[in-house]
Amino acid sequence: DRLDDAMALYDRDIAVLEAAGQEDLAEHLALRKLTLLDEAEAYDLLESAANEAIDSGSEALRFAGHVGRSQALAGRGDLDAALETLGTAAQTAEDARRRELLARRIGLLFDAARDDEARRLIEPFTAADSADDLFFAAQAWYRAERWAEAIPLLERVIEAAPEAVTPYFTLGAALERNGEIDRAVSTFESLLERMPDHAPTLNYLGYLWVDRGENLERALALIETAVAIDPENGAYIDSLGWAHFRLGDLDDARRVLEWAGRLVVDDPTVFEHLGDVYVALGEITSARRAYQRALDLDSDDADRIRTKLADLEPNQDIR
Repeated sequence: DRLDDAMALYDRDIAVLEAAGQEDLAEHLALRKLTLLDEAEAYDLLESAANEAIDSGSEALRFAGHVGRSQALAGRGDLDAALETLGTAAQTAEDARRRELLARRIGLLFDAARDDEARRLIEPFTAADSADDLFFAAQAWYRAERWAEAIPLLERVIEAAPEAVTPYFTLGAALERNGEIDRAVSTFESLLERMPDHAPTLNYLGYLWVDRGENLERALALIETAVAIDPENGAYIDSLGWAHFRLGDLDDARRVLEWAGRLVVDDPTVFEHLGDVYVALGEITSARRAYQRALDLDSDDADRIRTKLADLEPNQDIR
C-alpha cells in the first residue's frame, strides 16, 4: 500500500539498468510498472507512465503505453477518449497487436453496456470462414460472459479446426457457465480422450464435479494428475484442497488449502474455502481471518461470505 515508494523504486532501478545497457531488463520493469498501476487503479499515475511509454523507442512499451492510457481514461470515465486511443494505436500496429487492441475496444464497449457497438465490431469476424477469425469472435463473446453467443461460434471453430485444443477447452467452459453441464462434461471427457495430460481440463472437470458433490473419487484423481503436471499452480492446489474437504479429509484439506493460500495470495475463493475448512475443524478465529481476507480481496460472492461471518459472530457488524 505504499504506491509512491514502489514507483520510486521502479524508476530508480529502470534508470540504473538503462545506464548499464540492460535495456531488456529495464523494459521488463517498465512494463511491470504499468501493470501495477493498472491493478492499483492509480489512473493519474498510470496515464503519466503510459505517456512516457508511448514516447519511448520500444515497440512493446509503446503498445503497452497505449493500452495503459486507454485503461486510465476508461477508469476515469472518459470512454470515448479511451476508445480513440486504442483506435489510433491500431492504425500502426502489427496484425496480432491490432487484434488485441480491437479486443480491448470490444471489452470496453461491453463494460459500458454499449452492446450494439461491440456487436458491430465482432460481426465481420463472425461472418468469416477462418478458424482464427471465428475464434476471435468467440473469445470476444466469452470475455463478455455471453456464453450463448460464444458457444455456436466455438462449435464452428472446432468444425473448421477439429484438432485445436484451446477452442475445445473454451467450449467446455462456456457450456458449463451456461448451465449445460452434461454437454460440458462430455466435451471435457472427449478432450481428455485425445489429451489425457491436459492439465487445465483435468482441473476444470475435477473441480466441476467436486463443486457439485459428484464423482468425488474420480474428481480427486483428475485433480491430483493436474497438480502432478503443474505443482506450483495455485488454482489446481485449491481444487485439490476443496476435493479433500468434500470427501471429509479435513486435515488434508487444511494442509493443501493453506498451501494454496501461500501460492495464490489474491484469490478470494481460496480463502473462502480455507474458512470453510477452519469452521469444520472448529477453528473459529482462523475461519474469521480467512473469510475477512476473502472479503478484503473483493470477492464476487461477498454477500455469501458476509453471511458466513455473521453466522460466526451474529452480534458483530461485518464490513
